[in-house]
Amino acid sequence: MKLLKVLFSIFVLTLLVNCSENTSIPDQNTSPPISNSIELTTIKIPTKLTLNCIEFTNALNGFIAAGSVYPNKESEILKTTDGGTTWKKVYSSSDFSINSISIKNNNEVFSVTDNGTILSSSNGGTTWNIDSRLKAKGYYMSSIKFTSNNEAYIVGQKGAKAHGFILKTIDNGLTWTDLEKENTNPNYNYEQLLENNHLTSITYFAPTNALIFSGGTWNDGKISIKNNDFWDVNTINEPVKFTDMAIKNDFLIAVGNNGQTNASTEKGAIHSYNSNTKIWKSIDYNSDNKLTNVAMAENTILIAGRNKSNNLTNGEYLAISIDNGKTWSRIPHKHVVAEWNDLHAINAKSFFAIGYKGLLVKITLK
Repeated sequence: MKLLKVLFSIFVLTLLVNCSENTSIPDQNTSPPISNSIELTTIKIPTKLTLNCIEFTNALNGFIAAGSVYPNKESEILKTTDGGTTWKKVYSSSDFSINSISIKNNNEVFSVTDNGTILSSSNGGTTWNIDSRLKAKGYYMSSIKFTSNNEAYIVGQKGAKAHGFILKTIDNGLTWTDLEKENTNPNYNYEQLLENNHLTSITYFAPTNALIFSGGTWNDGKISIKNNDFWDVNTINEPVKFTDMAIKNDFLIAVGNNGQTNASTEKGAIHSYNSNTKIWKSIDYNSDNKLTNVAMAENTILIAGRNKSNNLTNGEYLAISIDNGKTWSRIPHKHVVAEWNDLHAINAKSFFAIGYKGLLVKITLK
């Protein structure tokens, strides 16, 4: 591990992409053992759009962002006030697809889109303000996260190339600053941070003021961890792009995949980071399925991903660990084409998984 004490550097994962002929094979025999102590309940919701993001502000109040880009752009926002049992539609548009939601409190909610439009509500989703000032700037917004009452970050990709961007507000979204464009400090190396780096998700750990971005390209994954003014730079050989993260206490989990749709070469990976030891470790989840999402509560970790290409036998990949990632069980279910896009931990015994065409599933450990 190489530690560079500079103000803005990056955690770089140097990855190698392997190519092979296009063959279709089933999931490998190394998949985790099937768990029979888990119950999946499908919850009906008033949309057939693909569900992209789910967030809760407390045990009862939550939002789901839904959207599609083909054949036409569509988006909807759904709200629950009873812990996810019932949902109602509170917003719809045909101008963009919504990718991410950040809930500040019961009243204030923000969403970001694929064309740079930012949505906000100050009354719990009853009405929405549409901010189109960044629409013509080429921002594909992947994620938004508030780190304090007025401070938030938006990340994603700008333009056709995999060049990332970071937008920051310090006035609750009234204005947004492109940190690379408006940087005047030569010590802040945003070019190194953002070049070939499609930023995919943000997480924030308040006790140490740690801001964490995941992303990269399919053959060059990157994660940046900023503690106050310092970025730790590590190099790990792992052929994946990181797509999602979860954090509790001093323990961070990052998952990703190599973006391939060839059953013989596609793969996923999990890495963990301990902020006390400053050590990254690869976690063996007893499979090589592509991973897209992770959620964590106490010692329980839920991961979601994809089946091997053309595998229409097993339910779309879900696996769970109840011992902090030491052992894993694959979760059996009937949803073969689930296209999981997000997970949410209610507690260590209950989770939500969302995906294809309005699919919302509650996962309960018996």
